[in-house]
Formats: sequence, structure tokens, C-alpha cells
Amino acid sequence: MGFFAPTERNKPVNDRRRPPYYDPTLGHGRLFSSVQAAEQVSTQDATKFEKEPPKVTKLDNQLTVASIENASLISRVGIAVKAGARFEHAGYNGITHFFRNALAVTTATTHCVSVVRELQKYGCNLSCTSNREYIFYQVEGTRDTIERGVDMMTTVLSEPLYYKHEIAGVANLVNLDVQSLSPEAMVMEDLHATAFTGGMANSIYCPQHQISNINADMMHAYRLSLFKEPRMAFVGLGVNSDFLVERAKQYPASLGLLGTPKEIPSKYVGGESRVQTGGDLAYAFLVTEGPSMTSKDAAAAAVLQYVMGMGSVVKYSPGIVSRLGKAVNTAVGNDNFAVSAVNLPYSDTGLFGFSVTGNASDIGTIVKAAAAEFASVTKAGAISDEAVNNAKNRLKSALHMEYDDTANLINSMAVESLTTGNVTEVAALSQIVDSVSTADVVNVAKKTINGKPTLASRGNLSWMPRLVDLM
Repeated sequence: MGFFAPTERNKPVNDRRRPPYYDPTLGHGRLFSSVQAAEQVSTQDATKFEKEPPKVTKLDNQLTVASIENASLISRVGIAVKAGARFEHAGYNGITHFFRNALAVTTATTHCVSVVRELQKYGCNLSCTSNREYIFYQVEGTRDTIERGVDMMTTVLSEPLYYKHEIAGVANLVNLDVQSLSPEAMVMEDLHATAFTGGMANSIYCPQHQISNINADMMHAYRLSLFKEPRMAFVGLGVNSDFLVERAKQYPASLGLLGTPKEIPSKYVGGESRVQTGGDLAYAFLVTEGPSMTSKDAAAAAVLQYVMGMGSVVKYSPGIVSRLGKAVNTAVGNDNFAVSAVNLPYSDTGLFGFSVTGNASDIGTIVKAAAAEFASVTKAGAISDEAVNNAKNRLKSALHMEYDDTANLINSMAVESLTTGNVTEVAALSQIVDSVSTADVVNVAKKTINGKPTLASRGNLSWMPRLVDLM
């Protein structure tokens, strides 16, 4: 957890947790049933559940099962599949965006209306998110309803039919997502398309021209080739490990059907992307290749990110107290900008650098000041022990706050259990952070900041310098 996936603030993930589709024929059933379920479970004594440390089990079919029994009255169970956007081969670009929106679909045993009705009846919430490497399905419910919620989630995963008219409805939702993308989201996609070749260059959003091309046959082919036990993790919070293992054994992930996972090699190449859209603002990322999730430099890179600064930590504050913020404020003379260090680790590579947003007329000064501040930390004595200690304290605080959200925690459990075969508790992560020395941070700064750069910019670029002017 923690260092094994991008933080909530900057991870490239469509994290809008869409509620189950609303069916007007059901009235206010979900609200009533949720309250009713809560009343039923509120009579239970939380102390009767014994807490359990993280447990990771590998089944005979290579399905990974990970759980933490935290004695909560609310349970969350998820399935993570190593089938994110980087595995979309030619002609299938954007299909994972369809999977994120294809929850209420008819299955071999359940009509789409029944999927929604059952979730509402038992007060459960089913959601799906994804990033460049994983698709995450999650269901949340009370202790006495989570089993039924898991039934619905596994049904949607293992036996969807993807009728033509349902795919058309999903396409409308995908189109709405694409039409409402923010400039920050689009420049993030520009960044990956420029920095990498191969699968890592794929966008997590469906290209506009591709929306009408995705069909049921493609959905089935993608699912059957990638939704296989060795690529999946069955994870749970607030559930007994024995219960979760038994449910995982009952789940027919690949159904024994044909299909071969296709790995698309990726390589960091760097470069420059400029998309002129006009307006009053400009947005930019300047990064180099950073450590991967499992790199020995992962923890040091996370600390370095907080040494440089993560922007404002107080709502509506100017955010100029960080190292980057002070440098840019001095150069620009105002606080009409946003700047933050960026650390995006993936399974085999990563990106490290900074992002900026500002008035178009100031963007050249902003980017140059931030780039100069990044370059300065590679010099001897530029990073003090005090700065590293302060950064470690902020990082530990961020880790604890991030995992207060069980949705973040369960996703990190899934990624780490698939990547390393373990699940690390927050207390252990804090110890790893404490073990990072100033020398470690300096070394990772030299490795990353002196690497081959990637510059992606979007907006009004009339005053935006080119990469050759910055390096």
C-alpha cells in the first residue's frame, strides 16, 4: 500500500464512484432498504468480531485472496483485475472505459433491472474504477447483506451478456464522460501518450472516434482473454478471511474458456506534447522516468515528492508554503497559480516531476521557476535533514488519512497482493518512511531529475516555453 500505487491526489484514475443506475419504477426503495439494513445491523455488537491482521492466500488456480478483518459493521469486498488501459491492443482502445460504466447489464441469470433491484433491496453499493493497469470492482454493504452484494458483483463479472441496446446506453455514458473531461485530465493523458510507447501510452478514456466502434463481441473477447485467475485478486475489508477464501473458490473467473492475455511492451521515451486550445489558462507537466512500485527507491521518491511540495493542504489557501510554491511565487510575484510535485509509480516504471496551472501570460515564468527549483535539489547540501524529516511527517500523515477511506485501502491491498504477494499495514509503511535517510532522498533526486524529460502542455500556449528552452 502507499508507495505501491499513485496517491489519491495525483493517480491517473477515473475515480468517480458512480452509484447504481436509478430505476424510477423502484421509487425510494434503496433509501428505505439501506436504512432498514442499517437498523438491523446496528443492533449487532462490534466487539464480537475479532480483528485479524492482513492475510494473503494463493488458491490452486492462482487467484490471490487478501483480507483484513477490522471488526467494522460495514464490509467492503472487491475484485481487481490486471486488465487496465495498458492492455488494450490495437482496435480496442477505450474499452476499459466501457467496463467502468457497464455495471447494470443483463447477465446469464439476472436481468439488468434485477441487478439494480437486488442491490437496492439489500442496501449495497456496487462500483467500478480503473487506471492504466487495473480494473477495480467493489461492493459495500452491512455484515448481514455483503454476501448478497458479493453474489451480484461476481455475477456481473463472470456472466455478462452485453446486449446491443445496453452497450448503446453505456456508450452514451462514456460519451458524457469524454465530453466533460477537465483540462487537467486531458493533459494527464497527453503526458502518458508522450512519455511512453506501447501500452502505457494508452488513455484511460475512450477516444471520441472509438466510442461507436466498441461492441459486445469486443467486450467479451477482452474479458475472456484478461479476466483470468492469475491476474485477479479477491480482497475484503471487514470480512473473515475464511469466508472470503470460500467465496473466492466459488467464483468462476475465466470459466475455462479460450483466450490468451496479451502483454504490450512499454518503454519510457520522453518528448514534448503541445495542444493549443486557447483560453486564459495553461496547464503543463514536466517529468522524467521515476521509480516503479517495487523499486528500492519507491519510498525515497515518495518522501522527495513531499520535500518539493504537494500544493495547498488547506482548502482555499494560496499553497505557496511548499518549496516549489515559494520558488514560483518569488518569480511570478503573485499567487495566481497551482504547482505540485508529481509521483506516479507503476508496476514496471514510473513518472516523477511536477505539474503547474496558471495564467497563460505567466506560464513561462512559472514553468521555468519550477524547473529551476527541481534542478537545484540535485546539488550538494540542497536537501536538509530538517526538510526530509518534515516531509516524512507529512507523508505519514497523508498515508493515514488516505487509508481512512476504505475504497483506497482495498484498492491498494489488491495491487500490492498481486504485485508482491503481501499486504503491508499503515503502521509498517510508517516505519518504512522513517527508515528513509537524507542520502536516500538525495540519491533518488539525482537519478530522476537528471533523466530524460517529458513536457506535456495544453491551453493557451502563447507564452509556454518549449522543452529545449527549459533543459
